[in-house]
Amino acid sequence: MIYDTIESIGIYRSSIPNLDAVREFLASDLAALPDGKVAIDGDRVFATISTYGTKRLEDGVFEAHSRYADIQLLLDGEELCGVVPGADWLKETIAYDPARDIRFFASPPSFARITLSSGLFAFFGARDAHMPGIAVGAMGRVRKCVIKTLI
Repeated sequence: MIYDTIESIGIYRSSIPNLDAVREFLASDLAALPDGKVAIDGDRVFATISTYGTKRLEDGVFEAHSRYADIQLLLDGEELCGVVPGADWLKETIAYDPARDIRFFASPPSFARITLSSGLFAFFGARDAHMPGIAVGAMGRVRKCVIKTLI
């Protein structure tokens, strides 16, 4: 897992797959994009722009992926994200779905929390369990970009 400013993403060349395509996409006007899937580099790199309401921490669910890593950034608003590096020890609640590249886990007794807001990003590699979409204080609306990059 990496948590840093968008302007520093270039220093993670050895850690983030397909970083050149990701950086080119990040240089575009993301705020002007409509919600939905955005092709970047075929099946290797794509993004999803979405607008949604944040939820309470107790309603959050941990997820992890196997084929794709996530680069998550907020275009508007802020959200809390729970993080557990190395999901293998977590109790799986919904088995891996290869078509969606996702599996779900029960929340562990303790986990790290980061706040995503404009100008910051989080990179979740394979096995990094994360619980996105949690309200920071009062629940509200956010606009988010999740870039999927093939591992």
